[in-house]
Amino acid sequence: MLRREFLKGLSLVGMGLAAPAVLKGAGQTKTSLLQQTKLSGKVSSAGKALPNISVTDGFTVVVTDNDGNYSFYAHSNARFVYISIPAGHQIPHEESISQFYSLISHKGTGHQTDFNVEKLKKADDKHGFVVWADPQIRTKKDAELLLANSAPDLKALVGNYPEGYLHGIGCGDLVWDNFSLFADYKKAIAMSGLPFFNVIGNHDMDTKESRSDDTSSLSFQEHFGPTYYSFNRGKVHYIVLDDVFFVGVDRKYIGYITENQLNWLSQDLQNVAPGSTVVLSLHIPTYTKQHVRNNVKEEMGGTVTNREKLYDLLKGYKVHIMSGHTHFNEVLLMKENNF
Repeated sequence: MLRREFLKGLSLVGMGLAAPAVLKGAGQTKTSLLQQTKLSGKVSSAGKALPNISVTDGFTVVVTDNDGNYSFYAHSNARFVYISIPAGHQIPHEESISQFYSLISHKGTGHQTDFNVEKLKKADDKHGFVVWADPQIRTKKDAELLLANSAPDLKALVGNYPEGYLHGIGCGDLVWDNFSLFADYKKAIAMSGLPFFNVIGNHDMDTKESRSDDTSSLSFQEHFGPTYYSFNRGKVHYIVLDDVFFVGVDRKYIGYITENQLNWLSQDLQNVAPGSTVVLSLHIPTYTKQHVRNNVKEEMGGTVTNREKLYDLLKGYKVHIMSGHTHFNEVLLMKENNF
């Protein structure tokens, strides 16, 4: 589905909707509201309003009202407004890049985006997904190999399943510090015809020009949108997080999930029934036993340092975590990870 079919009525407006959606974030003062952009719009399917759909700017999460409307004030640092695609609906994509977001303009006092999602012809309770981790294409030759070998293999695999059954997740390090090759990665996944959701890895970050983690994902965002978000398929809630924290020195990072993301996740999960299955994708594994096998100290760039805080938020859900980064296969049971 093309992006223009998904984002309808994109415009700047000066006034919000009369019936705002329910805020799940922290309260905002009158002073802060005067300085912020008001986000508003409607989520619908074939002209029918969709209530209780999560909408966010990456800082605050709201849900649409009975008429499918949402309205809230954007954080001053927010770049996107986006939805958690509801189950039972197609994943809109443009050449396999999932289109669930809109770039916010902070030039006016308001910004309106209407989201339209197309209902599936049959339920998506039974579905599957493909994970690509660490393609790490560094040169044009690497890109040519990806396009000549891996991409056709994925296309052949997709052909074995019903249309709409699969989606893809790129678990980071899509390239190796050469952002001009993002175009080749995108061309490779487009061959599959699958909607892909992408995770930022340490080799996908702007570490040479950025002075802090706050701006290290700008190039990635230009190609793939937000670095943390959620979506739904069938009875599964999918979450993507950015756990690669740039420390301000060339290519130096730690595995760490920021407070902004933890706060966002706590709000996002309020709209997910306890006991539900959750699939979390991130680049650096939350935990690995590599250091145990090698009898060395656990590296801060090899696992998520504040994983226990993440685990606290995920208690009560049936959680599966997908990651890349390590370049080896490892499966750990949640009970080994203090879940």
